[in-house]
Amino acid sequence: RKPVLVGSGAYLLRGVQQQSRNAMLLEAFDNYYKGRPFTGRITFEINPDRGERLAQFLRGNLSHLRLSGSQIRQFHSQSLAQRTAFGTFFAGFNLARPGP
Repeated sequence: RKPVLVGSGAYLLRGVQQQSRNAMLLEAFDNYYKGRPFTGRITFEINPDRGERLAQFLRGNLSHLRLSGSQIRQFHSQSLAQRTAFGTFFAGFNLARPGP
């Protein structure tokens, strides 16, 4: 029997890929108390290589990218959408094993 997760929010974790790439797959939760989110699926890729992330963004494979100061200066003359980031805190729970 699968465990029931409480407090999943607007998205449900549908999978984690570790072999070919480090990624988390999230899907919209239809029964979210504020209604189904507008975006149906979100994929978070974890790539520590800044250069590769930038190349993926420029090829159109990423819709969001956090730039370093030097990268911002590099693209200063190009048209980029820019938004103020708000802080978010995360608490993760490992439900695979008992104990703290």
